[in-house]
Amino acid sequence: AVIGARLDRLDPAEQSLLQDAAILGQTFTLDGLACLRGEPAEELETRLSHFIKLELLDLEDDPRSPERGQYGFVQSLIREVAYHRLPRQERRAKHLAAAEYLETLGDPELAGVIAGHFMGAYEATPEGIERAALIDSAIGSLTEAAGRAVELHSHIQAMSLLDEAVELTTDPDTQADLQLKAADSASKHGEVERGLGYVDAALEHFGVSNNTIGLRRAATAKSELLNSYFRSPDALAAIEDVYDAIESVDDPVTVGVAAEAARSFSLTNNADRAIEAVDRFLP
Repeated sequence: AVIGARLDRLDPAEQSLLQDAAILGQTFTLDGLACLRGEPAEELETRLSHFIKLELLDLEDDPRSPERGQYGFVQSLIREVAYHRLPRQERRAKHLAAAEYLETLGDPELAGVIAGHFMGAYEATPEGIERAALIDSAIGSLTEAAGRAVELHSHIQAMSLLDEAVELTTDPDTQADLQLKAADSASKHGEVERGLGYVDAALEHFGVSNNTIGLRRAATAKSELLNSYFRSPDALAAIEDVYDAIESVDDPVTVGVAAEAARSFSLTNNADRAIEAVDRFLP
């Protein structure tokens, strides 16, 4: 109530500016606010200095800080009160505009923030098709950013982004697919047990849902992970039954199973079966 009374003393234009800043988060940049409002940054800078004098905002000016030049709300509660005074429809539109702006920056580290804006828009949207689509947008943003992180060999970041995507999705098939992507990053980063945790979760889902293709993909991923870290007997145990159940090797998934089986047979000194597997997938 006290904070609300302080905000009521601002004129409508000032309240609107503070509410837009609240959309961007506890901290925000001048460029981000200028893009959201479609106003010149120079004009906004003068107006924001007024909020600093009122002790509603502050400006990080420490040259040693990675957030130098960013504005922030003095108290998180000030931001919360300003944010919740926005009508839901406006809140939704502004969150989507903020997400669109941040996506143009092409920074993988902003994926979580972008997903947060999609979730803010989701919460402000009534039940229906549009609301569900926003969850898909958030998951898509996180998955795309994880892909960019993989390209930069930042596998810890990729796993973190994929973990967020797994938490958001309610579709078990999508969760399992994301877990297989995370397992690949875990393998490349040397986190074997974490990778096995991802793969085993995917295997469990595909087994319950009787998804044969999913089971084959997950078994191949598990065998590949174990072979890569000198655990070939375990790798063979993960792939052998799946390989033996394949009637024909004629698509990318079954080729992957046969190739990994051949590798596992070879590394466990079972040359005859290794050659047999190679003969099946080589054509």
